[in-house]
Amino acid sequence: MQVTPTVHAEPEDYEKYPTYRVNFWQSGPGQVSFNLEAFVVSGALDVNQVKEWIRDHAAGRSYELFVEVDGTVPDDYRKPRVAALIRIEGRDPNMGEMTEIGRFIPG
Repeated sequence: MQVTPTVHAEPEDYEKYPTYRVNFWQSGPGQVSFNLEAFVVSGALDVNQVKEWIRDHAAGRSYELFVEVDGTVPDDYRKPRVAALIRIEGRDPNMGEMTEIGRFIPG
């Protein structure tokens, strides 16, 4: 990781309410791969509100949290989302060893 100081400047483009994507991952006994349940979250006040929603709906599943680059609000859940994604947290468990980051464990 590299950290470099920068001069603060206000960007021309600013998304007040970004659109997020949440992927929940779960596998059953004897399964080699994980099943995916995906959601689009729009209109959240901030990422903390999205993480609260994840905590309330994870049910022990692993997850990935993304910001969608184009930020379009979903209009039809049956249409595939094609926006580029920036991962904020979590990992696709099908891509290798899973870490505890991106996992809510019910308490």
